[in-house]
Amino acid sequence: MFATSIASWSTAPSRIAVHFGIRREPDRYGGKIEGLLLVPIIAAVVYVGGYLLQNVVAAKPQIAASYILFTYAYLITLGATYAVIYLTMRGIKLSLGTLIVPALAFDAFVFIDFSVASNFGITRLERATNRSATLLTSR
Repeated sequence: MFATSIASWSTAPSRIAVHFGIRREPDRYGGKIEGLLLVPIIAAVVYVGGYLLQNVVAAKPQIAASYILFTYAYLITLGATYAVIYLTMRGIKLSLGTLIVPALAFDAFVFIDFSVASNFGITRLERATNRSATLLTSR
């Protein structure tokens, strides 16, 4: 995202759509810093924060896999958001449902899985992994 922002900085318009309303039309505009750099900065903070918190989460193995999946799901959503902003800036009409809605649905699934892991100690991912391991060792 940073590379795309830097490469397109000189050709980007001074006004960039940064928020879209219910009718999928831009309803708020920002400058180049907000339009091209805000989402990559947030993504970098999430990535670094997730990396730094891995050691804390590793102490609780029952939620470690879900935590990592949750971090990457959020990064995918930020990437989809950036893609919509960037493509709209370049004049490509893109339905928000194409990228954002599936990313948010994936986030919701992962968040629920993460919540279950935090409260009950095991996730669907870990159950599937445990079943696979059991099948492999029973052969």
